[in-house]
Amino acid sequence: MIEQFFEWILVFLLAYPAKRYLGWLVNSFHEEKIWKIIWIPPALFVFFSQYLVPENSDKIYVDKTLEIYLLAIAMSVSLIMIVYLLFFQIAHIVIEKQKVTEKNLYLQIEAEQTRKLQAFINDTSRLRHDYRHHLATLNQMLEENKYAEAKEYLKEFSSAIPATPKRYCSFVGVNSILNHYETQCKDLFIKTHFSIRLDIPENTFKETDFCVLLGNLLDNSIAACRVLPKDERHISLKFARTNPATLALQIRNPYYGNIKIKNNVFYSTKHEGTGQGLYSAQLIAEKYNGIMNVNYENQTFEVRILLTLPTTFS
Repeated sequence: MIEQFFEWILVFLLAYPAKRYLGWLVNSFHEEKIWKIIWIPPALFVFFSQYLVPENSDKIYVDKTLEIYLLAIAMSVSLIMIVYLLFFQIAHIVIEKQKVTEKNLYLQIEAEQTRKLQAFINDTSRLRHDYRHHLATLNQMLEENKYAEAKEYLKEFSSAIPATPKRYCSFVGVNSILNHYETQCKDLFIKTHFSIRLDIPENTFKETDFCVLLGNLLDNSIAACRVLPKDERHISLKFARTNPATLALQIRNPYYGNIKIKNNVFYSTKHEGTGQGLYSAQLIAEKYNGIMNVNYENQTFEVRILLTLPTTFS
C-alpha cells in the first residue's frame, strides 16, 4: 500500500516535466545508441524498490525499517533525477550544436548558390557590354563597305550569342538559377524538361531558399548524368503550386552505379561523407513544414518534396 502511494506521488510529480521536456527530447534527440541504454536507470530503480519491500508488509513497521525504506527510495529517486537532468542538459547541448552545424552548412550552401547566381548575372552583364562593341565594329565595317567581312563577322558573332534567358516564373533569382543550370546541361548534352509554375506571393517564402533547393538538386542530377552516355542524359524537373498552401517539387534523372545509403542517410559519390545537397533539401523541407521522399529504382533517381506555405513569412 505504501509502495503504491509513493508510486502515485512520483507519477504526479513527474507528469509535467515528462510531458514538457521528455516529449521535446524524443522529438529532437535522435542518437539511437543513447536511447538503447537510457532505460537502464529506471529499470534498476524498479528492481531496487521491489527488492526493498519485505515479503510480509507488517515487517516494514518493525524498528526503523520504514524510515530506511523511505530514505532509500528518496535517495534513488534523487539519483535518477540527477542522472536524467544531466542527460537532458547534455542532450540539449548536443542538439543546439547540431543546429549550429546545420545552420553553418546551409549558409555555406546558400553562399555557393549565390556565387553561381552572381556569376550568371556577371556573364549576362559582360555579354551586354560586349554586344555594344560588336555593334560598333559591324557599323564601322558597313560604313567602309566591307560587306563580306561584316557578313563573316556577324556569322561568328551570332554563333557565340547564347540563347535568350527563359522566364520560368516571376522570380528573378529562380529564373537565373534555372537558366544557369539549363545552359550547363546544354554544354554537357543533357536534355532538360523544366516545368515551373510558382504563382505565389513573395511574402510567403524566402526566394534564396528556393534557389538553394533547386541548385542543389540540379547539381546532383547533373553530376549523375555526366557519367552516362550522351543519349541517356536527361533531367526532368517539375515545381508547381498544387493548392493555395502547398508546393510540390519532383526531379528525376537516370544514374549509373550503386546508391550509397546507411540508416536512411545518403552518402556522396563525389566526396567522403554524407551528401550535402539532399541534406540541405531536407532542411528546407522541414523549414516549410514539408516532407521529402527519395526513390531510386530501375536506375532512376527521383526526389519528391512537398512544402507548406504560410500566409506570411517572417
